[in-house]
Amino acid sequence: MKRALACLAMLFTSCFVLAQAQSPGSTPGDPGTKTLEEIFACLATGLPKDWRTATVEVVEVANDGKAREFEARYTYTRASEPQPRRLKPCDETLPAKGVHAFNQFLEPEKRRWIRALLTCHSDGKFELKYDYDQ
Repeated sequence: MKRALACLAMLFTSCFVLAQAQSPGSTPGDPGTKTLEEIFACLATGLPKDWRTATVEVVEVANDGKAREFEARYTYTRASEPQPRRLKPCDETLPAKGVHAFNQFLEPEKRRWIRALLTCHSDGKFELKYDYDQ
């Protein structure tokens, strides 16, 4: 648990750096940092002590031109076991909605992604990648 809390603190610091890069006038309480903190706090409830990575994968499953529907998958890996395992977050929708909320930081033409993958690493680093329809 201590390691998870230490990683959470490191993640918060990383989030603040990302938020500063995204928005020059941002502060520690800005929406991007707060959203990332909420996502990780929800994921952390289902992580074992020896976790290595935790992922939130959000995939568009329907798009009728007016409304989009998404599905989320949550996984983690362990240091001793690279095969991903299902992660049960505190809430099945909160992390996915959080990932979708990062759209506010994207250019309008970049908001139509079909897959978003947020990966949190136990060393406090994280990545957010988007896939687009060709």
